[in-house]
Amino acid sequence: MDLHTQIPETDGTCPHCGKKLAGYQRGQCWYGSPIVTCKSCGKRYVDRRFHEIAVEGAVKNDLSLRRDGLVALLAVGGFAIAFGMNYHMVVTWERYSVRNVLIQALAVVLLLFAAVDAVSILTGIKAKWVERERQASEARLRDRAYAQELADLGWSVPDQYL
Repeated sequence: MDLHTQIPETDGTCPHCGKKLAGYQRGQCWYGSPIVTCKSCGKRYVDRRFHEIAVEGAVKNDLSLRRDGLVALLAVGGFAIAFGMNYHMVVTWERYSVRNVLIQALAVVLLLFAAVDAVSILTGIKAKWVERERQASEARLRDRAYAQELADLGWSVPDQYL
């Protein structure tokens, strides 16, 4: 049975009823079933933003401090540039830029997110979360019909689930 024609893929809207998916951004990566049921019409479609971790493995950077380091570096750089520009404006023209203050605030928020993520990696909290996601994925794949559906849609499902 060829399910490629039976379960269409999304491009940000439900392929059946056209309902826009809130917050849809191509390239996002979440764990879960890529076969999704529309909340509006109840029909199913494939959303490739979702990944079955038991089939595809964990996302490369999920447990890496490198990404957090790069985000922190960019945040500090952005903060320093915006601060320097504001300082120059205050000294030169005796006024400041609200835009630069907002950039500084955004940089601080990015730095906090990077720090929280780094702490969750270092303490093992994130590794436990990834393991729970893997176990949930394996539980879904134990349903042979679901595993076969994924295989028919082009996923390389291990034989143990088929």
